[in-house]
Amino acid sequence: MQRPSVQTLLDNASLLQQAQADEGRIGFDPVGLKNLMASLELPVLSDDRPQLLVWLVRAEGGQAELAEPGGAIFRQLFDALRQRGVPLQQPLMDLTDQLALSPQDLVNGAQGPIQEASARYQGDAVLVGVQTGDELSWTLWWDGRSIAQRSAADPLSLRQFADLTADRVLGIDVSGGAGEESPALTLEPVGSYQPEGVEIEIEGIASPAAYLDVTGWLRQQSAVKSVFTAGQSGQTLKLIIQIDGGAQSLDGILVENPRLMPSGERRYRWADL
Repeated sequence: MQRPSVQTLLDNASLLQQAQADEGRIGFDPVGLKNLMASLELPVLSDDRPQLLVWLVRAEGGQAELAEPGGAIFRQLFDALRQRGVPLQQPLMDLTDQLALSPQDLVNGAQGPIQEASARYQGDAVLVGVQTGDELSWTLWWDGRSIAQRSAADPLSLRQFADLTADRVLGIDVSGGAGEESPALTLEPVGSYQPEGVEIEIEGIASPAAYLDVTGWLRQQSAVKSVFTAGQSGQTLKLIIQIDGGAQSLDGILVENPRLMPSGERRYRWADL
């Protein structure tokens, strides 16, 4: 049964300012609408909405890797939370993030690395998602609390999870919602650090897929111990590679990849196939 106060709100069609059928948009008097809702003791959200930082990682067979930027799960969460007025933020996954946080840290729920890597974004809430097959395990830190929850990876389940998450971070009552609460996460900024290794530049990294291809290939090489992203400007990617045998060993590995075309000292161009 509809609440009488909601019916009163619907009866006040005079708050409609304009309708633009060609664009499928309508406009309302925001001040009048908020005043009416407040007088009816309906919840009114402020324009200053909490920002939600989201880390996503895939875990399969004992291996863990960060989900690709702009992947399907992130896009679905972004669309659902945007409709609820919750701004979503994705980490840069640059050198600072990689040094502060590993995929396995996210899988293990390591609070120290998570708080260090998240602090630089100055978000109001942190959401960590770990995908295993078609299931996602989530941990949300917000408002001095945290809660663990699970969802499926299909669009409907993600939409339902996004709605519940929005209710929580916006302060809307979600009593009875499933989840296990635990102590809050305290965010402290991560310090800057430059790792040792061989620095190279690769031009032509025009998409997330290209970034994942080249870094994934490098990590598969047996002599390579670590690959760090030192920065990216336009389509030029800077990497720091820690490798047994140093620069000479790296040169011998890079020449074996036909997609890496030398263009100068420690400079390459990535060729799309």
